[in-house]
Amino acid sequence: DHVLNLLRGEGSLPGAGDPAWDDCARQLVAEGLAGVALTLLARTGRLDLLPPSAAGTLTADVNKVRVSQTVLFHRFASLSEMLRSAGVEFIVHKGGALAPLVYARLEDRPMVDIDIVIRPGTWKQVRDLLVRGGYRLPQGAEEGFWLENYFNLSVSSKEDPPAHFDLHWGLTQEGRYHIETEELFSRAVAYDLGGSRLMRLSDEDLLLSLFLHLAYHYFEAHLIWLYDMKLVIEQWPIDW
Repeated sequence: DHVLNLLRGEGSLPGAGDPAWDDCARQLVAEGLAGVALTLLARTGRLDLLPPSAAGTLTADVNKVRVSQTVLFHRFASLSEMLRSAGVEFIVHKGGALAPLVYARLEDRPMVDIDIVIRPGTWKQVRDLLVRGGYRLPQGAEEGFWLENYFNLSVSSKEDPPAHFDLHWGLTQEGRYHIETEELFSRAVAYDLGGSRLMRLSDEDLLLSLFLHLAYHYFEAHLIWLYDMKLVIEQWPIDW
């Protein structure tokens, strides 16, 4: 498979101008890997393999990601400042930590939202802050359903176009298995995102959380989630 060969850095690829690149480009976009593909091809001096149509497909998607991320990170800066001003500690999870740390460019790791982990005991305080700040929460029974059955809640910024944030007070559904959230905070480490000093999961906790996320969302998995794991394992000294 040409897409997997490109991601692995080994095996054959279509020749220069081969129409097969158009199918590869569509697959890469569908899997959230357009930016990764362009970065890998540029790094190995093989961008000229792409016919204009495939290059256009990949570039258009990367430009779309770049615009959406600009909005998302801008809105996230406001959310972060609101939480920090109120003394609420939080951990940035998944793409919001992976994009600046293991990817060559932020736009190589597209995301539809930014995930953060809060302590379970701070949920009421955080909810009050969100409501006062005009954030959009699930309404009525829908919010109750999420709070009762899941470990996270999706909220949106008040501005249009809205940015989306997934607030976790744990990484599991308690009916299945348990991970102590307080231990995640005790092992969290600092990192920089857009000039802001934030906290992320430790290397091992982040990798394990990616495994859990894939297991939980196996029915709608994307190849970029496996690529996240590949980069973490290759670039960080994981204590197995």
